[in-house]
Amino acid sequence: MAKFCDHHGMQKFPRRSLISLLTMLATLIPSFSLADDAIKKFAFTTPIAEGFQLVQCEDAYQAEHGFGFEARAENVRFFSVKVPAGNHRVTITLGSETATTNTTIKAELRRLMLENISTEVGEFVSHSFIVNTRTPLIDGVSKVSLKQPREAIDEAWAWDDRITLEINGSNPVLRSIVIEPATVPTLYLCGDSTSCDQATEPFNSWGQMITRFFQESIAVANHGESGESVASSLRARRFEKVYHLLKPGDFVMVQFGHNDMKSSNSETYRGHLTQIAMEVKKRGAELILITSMERMSGITKNTLFDFPEQVRFVAAQQRVTLIDLQTLSQKLYQAVGEKNLAKLFAFADGKQDGTHHNNYGSYQLAQCVLHSLQKQQHPLAKHIIEHFTYDPSQPTPMEHFEVPISTAPPKTQRPDGDEDHP
Repeated sequence: MAKFCDHHGMQKFPRRSLISLLTMLATLIPSFSLADDAIKKFAFTTPIAEGFQLVQCEDAYQAEHGFGFEARAENVRFFSVKVPAGNHRVTITLGSETATTNTTIKAELRRLMLENISTEVGEFVSHSFIVNTRTPLIDGVSKVSLKQPREAIDEAWAWDDRITLEINGSNPVLRSIVIEPATVPTLYLCGDSTSCDQATEPFNSWGQMITRFFQESIAVANHGESGESVASSLRARRFEKVYHLLKPGDFVMVQFGHNDMKSSNSETYRGHLTQIAMEVKKRGAELILITSMERMSGITKNTLFDFPEQVRFVAAQQRVTLIDLQTLSQKLYQAVGEKNLAKLFAFADGKQDGTHHNNYGSYQLAQCVLHSLQKQQHPLAKHIIEHFTYDPSQPTPMEHFEVPISTAPPKTQRPDGDEDHP
């Protein structure tokens, strides 16, 4: 059983003193609030450094306090802190005085931030990363039209007024968490179920994995959603929300196609992409257009009609960066081999999905995207972690992939759209 909080590392008190201390804390905590503090500091062990708030493993999240643990899962804990919408630098210190530890951190809806951080007995390490949070409000009046109940309830962590951290791993032990505002460029992702933040296992997307490969010099804000096309995202004001937030120096990645080929013709699709390119340029940000990755059945053939070609056309016409994920995914699939190809895709409810990827598959696709940025010497590549290299024709062996799964809910939430495509 994972410990999360290092009770052995906490200062020892005589039983009577401990009872008195807990009684005192119980009277203090209800009046304690971090809601208005710009920098929020939490300690999970004692002694407590000045300015830190002690958090017990049993402290449940309460809105009036602005911090605490969410509902407990068997092998995962979720720690939430109330924050304003925006970019936040999170610094986590891990380790134990009495045991070896292994911790993986995900944020919001399973965005991978830290992967398998291990410490020896008595070793303590600190790591920082950037988490973006948001609400549906656009300009104080209009809002993004969230899907009901999917986004409003099942994916509420992606749109609420708090930052939620998933503490996972074979033996995770928290010592402290510091959250502070971060003034960094933002990479906005706009897309469908193959790039959005998927709420539940076994589904995942490259947009959830790419965060693990960026330094703390940039934020990733994933505004994609399951079942979306370019047209439906425009109608739902998802792009309006992004336009409202864009600053010079920001980046926007756009990847649609899987649902567009069912709901619109390719000429309309091309027109929407052209419109988006002009809007992004107008705001001093940089657009990156991405062709959709192939389905399982597209290992050697095109299953996406002429929609990838329309992306290539707009990228050339508007002189914006193109990441040809269709071609890169085919290289990846061919390297894995047809016999093992299903290992990249989700299997749920007794059904093999041929469109949506699992953790392993999306981890590879995220690296395909980064590989393309590096190869093109794109300005965004300077934000990639040091020593990153990847070759789609030589993917990470399955046996070397160790990202722990998030605890599955009683019922799997399938992505909207495309489930029936082979």
